Amino acid sequence: MEKQESRAKEKLHSLDTESQTYGCRHTNPNICSNNSIPNVCAFTSNDGLCKKPPRSWKKIFNELQQKKEIVINDYSFFGFLSILVKLVI
Repeated sequence: MEKQESRAKEKLHSLDTESQTYGCRHTNPNICSNNSIPNVCAFTSNDGLCKKPPRSWKKIFNELQQKKEIVINDYSFFGFLSILVKLVI
């Protein structure tokens, strides 16, 4: 059986928060103590949200949030430069 790739550090989804994740972010969902619990586990909830993400999730969420802000700020800066260049030319 192939090892499932962890989704723990994938890009943030709009429904991800410090206390819940869209989809499962556990490194090994098969041994999660909340696996398949209705309205707790992402695999069995109607909205696809995991209400009990891994203990490490808060730290990972904050790291991903910072990366997201850096990308947005870099894009804004380069967008500003391209507008400035267009105005000068």
